[in-house]
Amino acid sequence: MLDQIAVLWPTVPVVALALLGVGLVGLAIVRQIRTHIPWSQTTRLLIWLRGFRLAIIGLALVGVALGLLWDQTWLLVLSLAVAGEESFETTWIISTLERDRRRRAS
Repeated sequence: MLDQIAVLWPTVPVVALALLGVGLVGLAIVRQIRTHIPWSQTTRLLIWLRGFRLAIIGLALVGVALGLLWDQTWLLVLSLAVAGEESFETTWIISTLERDRRRRAS
């Protein structure tokens, strides 16, 4: 019994990580599709940027899972680097847009 668990153990967390990543990408797509509601341009842009950031994080999780599954360090490092850089950029843009929107409101 323990031998069967030992064989499956390396695969289970990788599959869970990949499924979480795919779920985040799906959530990002659903949120971005809902931007057809007539909102202001800034609100629509914020929704798209938040969805893009979520999709990038989800794709990075899938890349990390594949890097672990295939034992490819370069894929793991590349996925984490792209996710970190894109998350930093989109967070910076989102905070700038939100700060500008608060200034206009007051």
